[in-house]
Order: sequence, then structure tokens, then C-alpha cells
Amino acid sequence: MVEKQRMRLEMLVRVRGFAAANPSFFPESSEGSEALAVVNDAIARVEANAREKLLAAKDGRKARIATRTVVMDHLRVIARTARRVAKKAGVSVDNKLTLGKRRSDVAIVEMADTFITEVSKDPQPHIRLGLEPTFVEDLKNAVKAFQAATVNRTDGRRAVARAQKNIVSALSAGLDAATTLDVLLVNVTKNDPGLLAAWKRDRRIVGENKPRRGAAGKSVVRVDKPAGDPVPKAS
Repeated sequence: MVEKQRMRLEMLVRVRGFAAANPSFFPESSEGSEALAVVNDAIARVEANAREKLLAAKDGRKARIATRTVVMDHLRVIARTARRVAKKAGVSVDNKLTLGKRRSDVAIVEMADTFITEVSKDPQPHIRLGLEPTFVEDLKNAVKAFQAATVNRTDGRRAVARAQKNIVSALSAGLDAATTLDVLLVNVTKNDPGLLAAWKRDRRIVGENKPRRGAAGKSVVRVDKPAGDPVPKAS
């Protein structure tokens, strides 16, 4: 949840607190209670989707990084062993068994597929140099896990986007309901300026209208020019 959304959620929570402290303004089946119900629902929806967004982003990223690391570890071991196999055979190492510079997810999978194809032709020299007899199958399984994590990461990004959209929708509904409460509370508290001031304080979105900072770190405040007759140009 971005900062602006967090500030709006905090405002809705304060509105809920004001209503809890002043229940007489929100009797059952009244306009106030209906608007308050929308506020409460908006808070619940925002909090639920914020949790979903956080978990989706974190879990997908962690799994992708972990499985990617496993694949790269396998490739480094095989590439190092391949250099020694080539040295013992008195030949140059096969370029297909060297680590490429491209390290995107797609490039890593392609590199792993090439390694699997090449070492499967004759895995015994690598096994004699200490690799597990299952090293080719181990790499295949690592690649499958990495590809699955990549797909889950994509699904996680979709879940993040969906949760973000739900947050925006919930906040919009909550703010609209708060506007209804603005009208109601101004009317019913007109004889109680202290209570009206308390409502306005709770209803304010703290920090949303802070002046933006200029390049030198100074506050930039827009000053509208006063209306008046245009100044004639100098002749």
C-alpha cells in the first residue's frame, strides 16, 4: 500500500473511532449508520487486500530467487568440472558448457537446457571427477522448480495488481461515505463547535497536502497572481 493510500486508510480508521465515541449520531437504519457501514467495510477490504498484496509479492519473489540460485549453483559446478574434463582430454572446453554472460530467467533456463543436452551425451567423465551419478537429473529437477517458481511469481504479480485494484476501489467507496458523513456531521453539530472541530480533525487526511519539495530541498508553494489589469509593455 502506497503512502497516500495509507494516509487515507488512517483517516477512515479515525472516522470509525469518532463514530464509536459518538454513537448517538449514527442510529440504526439512519443515513449516518449506512455511511458508517460503508466506511467499516472499506477498512476491512483495504486491510485484507494489503495483507494479500504483501504476501503475494514476498512469497513469489523469495521462491524465484531461491530456485534460481540452486540452478546457477548446479551450472557453476558442471562448468568447472567440464573445464577439468577438457583439460584431461587435452582439448578445449566446449563453449556450450561455459557460463554465458546473459543472466535473465529465460537465458538461465536456455543455458541449463544446453548443459543438460551436452553432458547427457557422456556424463561419466564428470561422474569420475566427483559429481553425483544423478547430477543431470538433479539439474533437470532444479530447472523445473525454477520454472514453476517463475510462473508462480507471475501469478503473484497478478495477485498484487488485483489486490491493488481492490484497495483503490475500497478507498474510493470509503472516501465517498466519509463525504456523506461530512454533510451529516456539519449539520447535526452546528451547535457544538468543539465536537465539530473534533470531527474535522479526525476527518482530515494528515500529510496528503504537504507542499512538494524543490530541487534545493525548499518547499515549493504555488502563489496565484491577483487578478487585475495587465501591465502594459514598455515601449
